[in-house]
Amino acid sequence: MIKEKTMHKYIENYFKEYKFKHEVKFFKKKIDFVFLDNNERLHAIELKVRDWKNALSQIDTNQLFANYCYLGIWHSYSGQVKEKLLKKYGIGFLSISKNNVEILLKPKKSPILNENYLKLIKKEIKECYE
Repeated sequence: MIKEKTMHKYIENYFKEYKFKHEVKFFKKKIDFVFLDNNERLHAIELKVRDWKNALSQIDTNQLFANYCYLGIWHSYSGQVKEKLLKKYGIGFLSISKNNVEILLKPKKSPILNENYLKLIKKEIKECYE
């Protein structure tokens, strides 16, 4: 069985052209993966091997600081995810395998974004590249 930690290197490889960071602390939680796109928009990804429902509350919190949020699931279990529910809340959906990351659903811009939180997380990512 694949481990969530192993999925980190696959997602990192896919988004390697961007500034990114793993395990970003946000209050009492850690976000699995965040990256800044070329337009300085912040994206947050919660990775799960199969327990996608457990990620929904985490993603809900991520919408406070990220422009766009995603659920990343190991490809073998992506068929179990209720895409209709993700779409309703504007959550993007990634299917992850060793050789590929497939965007199954594009996210919508976060409706509850807090600019101060956004600046804090952006700063933390950029500090890794100074």
